[in-house]
Amino acid sequence: MSTSSNYLPGYADWVCTQADVEAIRLSHLKRRKRTVKTAQSGEARTEKLTVVLEQDCP
Repeated sequence: MSTSSNYLPGYADWVCTQADVEAIRLSHLKRRKRTVKTAQSGEARTEKLTVVLEQDCP
């Protein structure tokens, strides 16, 4: 998902009109692939959560 998409504000506005919500947050979760090496070591997968857009609904 591109964090610079011009469509995200319009999509967020549409979600606001379709749902009874006060605000919306769109985020992207990137999780490191589990490999044999990480599985054997017991090391946890790394995750990075990026908030792409936050806005209040009218």
